[in-house]
Amino acid sequence: MINYRNNFFALIGLLVVMLVGLLYFNISTIAFNNRSLQEIEQIQSHILESRSKIGDIGAIVKGYREKTESLSFLATEYNSEIDYLSSLEILNTICSEHDIRIDEIMPRLENTLPQIQSVLTDPKHIVERYALDLRVDGRFLSVGELLDELVDNDFIVRNLEFASKPSGSNVKAIIGLYSYRLIAK
Repeated sequence: MINYRNNFFALIGLLVVMLVGLLYFNISTIAFNNRSLQEIEQIQSHILESRSKIGDIGAIVKGYREKTESLSFLATEYNSEIDYLSSLEILNTICSEHDIRIDEIMPRLENTLPQIQSVLTDPKHIVERYALDLRVDGRFLSVGELLDELVDNDFIVRNLEFASKPSGSNVKAIIGLYSYRLIAK
């Protein structure tokens, strides 16, 4: 004879174990979701806080694009580094016009624009900025005229250092320049 009583209690025990397992799973899932929601709210509050500090990013990108367009007007299009280096001959011409001796020209053929350059794109060109150091010797006023002429010839002065001797009328100057270059796409 089949013992229904044992089967009944076994079935009830199995159902109780399954119910307890289901309750445990539901409670742990609800707790996990609550933690996740709290983390999401915290991240959203950090995003809102950083946006309030940064401001409108669209305005920043627009400003970069306007800056790129203005740089495109300053820059000259060169197809190779050799063309760019030969264009530096204008430095010799300007210095000789102002009776300034060039002691050293140190062009650095590496683009010094930051990595955000991908935003700074002209539709027709790639904009690059090269650093150039120039050591000259001449009269103080002549060096000032040289600086004016360099700016007129699309060089940007990034730093300037003078050294003079007490008895001499000449000064030695180290002029740090930027020149912008356009490369056709």
